[in-house]
Amino acid sequence: MAGKDYKLTLVMIGPKNVGKTVFLSALANSPGIGIGDPASVRAIKLHWEALSKGELPSATAATLTSLLFSYSGKIGENSYNVDLRIPDYDGHFAEIMSEYETGAREIGDLRALIKQADGFVVFMPADSRDAATMEKLRVEIGSFIDFVRAEYGDSARIERPLVIAVNKWDMSPYFRSAGEDEAARAHVESVGIYRDIYKKLQSYFSDIVILPISAYGHPAQDGKPGPEGLDPYRVEEPIAVIIDKCFSALKKEAGDLETAGNWTGLARLLLRTRALWRRCPAFDYGPLLQKALDHCDAALATRLAGAPNATEYDRIWKESPEKDFWAEYTSIQRAAIEDLKKHSLTATSRDLAQKLAAAKDSAEFEQILQNAPEGRYFADLDREQRADILKLKARHEKGEHRRKNFKKAWFAPLVLVIAACGYCGYWYAAFARNHAEAMNPGLGPAPQWHALAEFITRYEANPVASALFSGNLREASARRAALVKDVASDIEKRLAETHENSDPCARAQAAGLLLAEANAPGLNAPHGLLND
Repeated sequence: MAGKDYKLTLVMIGPKNVGKTVFLSALANSPGIGIGDPASVRAIKLHWEALSKGELPSATAATLTSLLFSYSGKIGENSYNVDLRIPDYDGHFAEIMSEYETGAREIGDLRALIKQADGFVVFMPADSRDAATMEKLRVEIGSFIDFVRAEYGDSARIERPLVIAVNKWDMSPYFRSAGEDEAARAHVESVGIYRDIYKKLQSYFSDIVILPISAYGHPAQDGKPGPEGLDPYRVEEPIAVIIDKCFSALKKEAGDLETAGNWTGLARLLLRTRALWRRCPAFDYGPLLQKALDHCDAALATRLAGAPNATEYDRIWKESPEKDFWAEYTSIQRAAIEDLKKHSLTATSRDLAQKLAAAKDSAEFEQILQNAPEGRYFADLDREQRADILKLKARHEKGEHRRKNFKKAWFAPLVLVIAACGYCGYWYAAFARNHAEAMNPGLGPAPQWHALAEFITRYEANPVASALFSGNLREASARRAALVKDVASDIEKRLAETHENSDPCARAQAAGLLLAEANAPGLNAPHGLLND
């Protein structure tokens, strides 16, 4: 994201033997150009040694190597200090670049470099008489355009700068002349194959510049630099043009994003290219980057502040592109967002505690802690919040322990109580049955009196029964007394009726019958009714 190793990537397009390797060697020895790493130094050194001897360096064979350079100089009113990456590759790779089925790793790497390139340099030799070179150039540019079309579509207008370098310009009669730029353009438009390529490139690229260059800096002898060595002519200009246009495009894109209020896109752009612009005083985007980051932080904090719990906080965080700039926010901004996280965790802790408090036992407690959405934030809670939840767990475990001990301590007494209740129920049922039989009005006076007497005698002798059923015993006693009174009243009435009879014989007979009835079993027995 930060792009601290970001380098401008420039891709050269040209077939084998078109002069790419000689161009890189000459470029490395041009004013303002430095070599970026030891591997690039070694590669350029071998090429330069051959050129210094008046020989051509070996063509790049079946490899693709990224050479690192640096550019330091003034272009127009602006000074630049930029790191560059320029791949050096076998021209045959480019000729078969559109053949997806090849599977060669280097071809895939070249395609990837073209996709991420910041600019392109297309080589068109000033000498167009070599038919073999022209055919290879046609094939390579065709492959390049096919790939661009597949990547961007037929209607795309690619805004990345492209420079047509009319190399080996020392072979032109216009070499080092005042109008050589116009002559180079005229040359491209006059050669049939160049003109066709130029028109195809114009269909896709919106910014094309034509420049004449010479790696040797003087007319070559049989295509070789000659004993006078190299005097590179304008070889750094294609690089300078691309650098200047890239920075102009960066300025425009940054301005458009700021105007549109697209602070996320602006921050992403400036962070990705920070390694480029931070070393160029005329393009100090530091304040603008901070402005974009402040807006991103405010937008992120506003959304996170609305999260009712940690689950929602995490959802918002994952869906917010502003989170990608976390490392770029100030410590105060990060602390404020972390406070919002703590606030959401407090709400989550409260929700989790409510669910755990409703658990019936420790097993359900553990199940809630593992399965509830809030449970996965337990480790994120602060010490006090975790302690409160652990107290709930301890309370559940203590309650279960108490319940187990309670069951053990009260099991035997409970059995005794149940047995006693069963016996009491049986005893009460027997009492109720005896009471109902004694109080049955369907019995005769004597049977009922005996039933009442037996009932009273049985239960008055039992202190528990006499206490529990005192009301029933009083009722039975009152019923017995009322029975005795009724029988005595009846006998007295009948005896009076006997005395009123004037016939002595009839009176004597009635008295005899009354005496017999009074002496009947159950009435005048030793414990009979009349004894009451």
